[in-house]
Amino acid sequence: MITFMSEYNNKTYFKAMQHFTSAANYLTVAMMYLKDNPLLQRPLAASDIKAAVSGHFGTVPAQNLIFTQVNRLIQKYHQQTLVLQGPGHGGAALLANAYLNNDLVKIDPKLDQSPAGLRRLCQRFAAPFGFASHPGPAIPGAIHPGGELGYVLVHGFGAVLGHKKLLTVCIVGDGEAETGPLQASWQLNHNLTQKDGKVLPVVTINGLTMENTSRLAQMTDSELTAYFQSLDYEPIIVTSSVADVALQKQLAHAFDQAMAYFDVDKWPVILLKTPKGLTGPASTVGTVASHQLPVAPSDVHGLNKWLTSYHPHKLFNDQGQPQGIADLLPEDNFHVTDNDYTNRKGLALKTRDALKQTALAITTPGASQASNTEVLNTYFSKLSQQNPKPDQLRLFSPDEINSNGFENSAHVMGNILSEHMDEGLLEGFLMTGGSGAFISYEGFLPIASSMIAQHLKWLTQAQRYAWHKDINALNLIGTSTVWEQDKNGYTHQNPDLLNSLAAKNPELVRLYLPVDVNTTLTTMDLMVRLHQKVNYLITPKRPTPQWFDLTSSQTLLTRGLSVVDWASDATDSPDLVLAASGSEPFEEVLAASQILREAMPNITIRVVLVVDLLRLQHPRLNPRGITDTLFDSLFPKDSPFIYNFHGYPLTLGGLLAHRHHYPEFVNGYREVGSVTTPFDLRVQNGIDRFNVAKEALLCLADKGHGNPALFNQMDQMLQKHHQQIVHQGVDLPEITNWQFKPLQSAKK
Repeated sequence: MITFMSEYNNKTYFKAMQHFTSAANYLTVAMMYLKDNPLLQRPLAASDIKAAVSGHFGTVPAQNLIFTQVNRLIQKYHQQTLVLQGPGHGGAALLANAYLNNDLVKIDPKLDQSPAGLRRLCQRFAAPFGFASHPGPAIPGAIHPGGELGYVLVHGFGAVLGHKKLLTVCIVGDGEAETGPLQASWQLNHNLTQKDGKVLPVVTINGLTMENTSRLAQMTDSELTAYFQSLDYEPIIVTSSVADVALQKQLAHAFDQAMAYFDVDKWPVILLKTPKGLTGPASTVGTVASHQLPVAPSDVHGLNKWLTSYHPHKLFNDQGQPQGIADLLPEDNFHVTDNDYTNRKGLALKTRDALKQTALAITTPGASQASNTEVLNTYFSKLSQQNPKPDQLRLFSPDEINSNGFENSAHVMGNILSEHMDEGLLEGFLMTGGSGAFISYEGFLPIASSMIAQHLKWLTQAQRYAWHKDINALNLIGTSTVWEQDKNGYTHQNPDLLNSLAAKNPELVRLYLPVDVNTTLTTMDLMVRLHQKVNYLITPKRPTPQWFDLTSSQTLLTRGLSVVDWASDATDSPDLVLAASGSEPFEEVLAASQILREAMPNITIRVVLVVDLLRLQHPRLNPRGITDTLFDSLFPKDSPFIYNFHGYPLTLGGLLAHRHHYPEFVNGYREVGSVTTPFDLRVQNGIDRFNVAKEALLCLADKGHGNPALFNQMDQMLQKHHQQIVHQGVDLPEITNWQFKPLQSAKK
């Protein structure tokens, strides 16, 4: 091994670097095309080529060049480093480097450095149940999923939070550089502190997107310099049209210059300008033909000419082992595909007594009011005190943290307005062992919906590999909910993330709708202890009635849904069932039940509260779904039931698929809204007590319990409400001053 720093700059070392890059490029082409004869130990034949050839070559040579340079950087500076790949379809580059580092054998003994191991690698690339063409959890060293462009830099910044010794090298494609999230990511250098690591962006400017010329490629060097300096980065430009030792030397100097910038508190960015598909067939280099497969699979001669141009017999011996690269490999535990930060298990948070110390004492349901989020903020403060290290707990929020009832503190990053950035920082932070939550207006969380979907895809793939360690759950908190947006108006009313996540894998998703402080705290206390999940909690920020004590909240969460004993008659066959999910829908159901009981004391009513929404799903769709027996006991077939739901009614309809019994009415947000009063927003969407009571009367009439006078009274109350808000601009006193009267005779 090379031991003297001066030797990282000599000709022999740079030649070895070029050797390493050539080996990685050769492996890339072999993985894309070959199923046999990967070392060309006999003349290439059509039978050696895959029936279904797949892959994208264009961006890979520049990425392999960067991986080679990172090996040198790790050795020279003894630097723990992760490489995140932004350009599309870069999985082959990471796989090639994992093979050269001999790290694939650690996850699969059959992927050793041998002809059989290399043959297996080629056969598994871009194949069913094998390695995808994008970086993913199947490949050691990957923490950033390929595919959807725009997030590589924010993931790199999130990964170094609290990890002072970590450097992330983020490869940014010039096509990706045109996306909105990537543009916003450049500003994140101002959000890191001395407790965090460093991020080195390397922009590969190969001139082409899939079919067009990139914007960065159209800029002169002086324009590029001015542009990146305006972003507060010091650009280091490296240009070459040839992959040779001179390029290795030039790029090595750029990496050294970047590390020197870090020493003087400046932020470097390397701009690598090389043609797309460099080292491919000459006629395709720098053209759109290099994007995927530069040579047709049927052109055996052309493919053989391309493969042999790398001189594979000089790169590998007959046993499939790389030759001439030993001095380039970092020491164990410093490989980019195996180090202290790759495949890191989620750190368990200490939660000692935080729940008990924060919970509210409730004696009479609905007698007091409090802000769920303000008390939740106290809970997080206690967690922060128990987990003070900067790599343990982080909360992320747009510029609305105080508005949502939380406070800025050491564990909160609440000054980044972009939802993409907050979500991406949390995802990166989770990948290197952290725990946390993303808090935002419910109406704006859907902005990050596609990112969350990509994270779920990562979790889905990761669980296929026993060697892959579990990360902490991605926790989302939606507040300033759809039902609280009476003043901000229609544009802020959007419960769509609930709808989107309800359609995802129920084994990885949890959807929680707590209704007061204690159910919110109990839910959050569970969420921070889960791994490999996406948890979504929706809770209001305004003061609301407090219903459940801590013990009842814990029981309710364990069950997921339950009869509310202090609001239900003690009978197995009630005349009517009123169900609810969400704080405001639950309050309106309670108010409707009280109206009905006072007018019709002989009817029996059951109130059911659902806080763990996906427990409603049938077991054939969700292993956590309640059984038909339990569902039918909560919602008896002969008892009509009405469901008051927080989100879109059709969302709930999908959750009840395969059930024997369906609600007569499902109320929820119907995309009706404006600037109005809090109660009127409920009226406009039909979840209010008066409309629920009218629906109940229609159901009861079919059972011989009609009450036309009460039905007319409900219409009159709705008219009275309308006149009140039009002329006074506020809700009726009987609404704002309403208080529930718990049943005294209900059985526990």
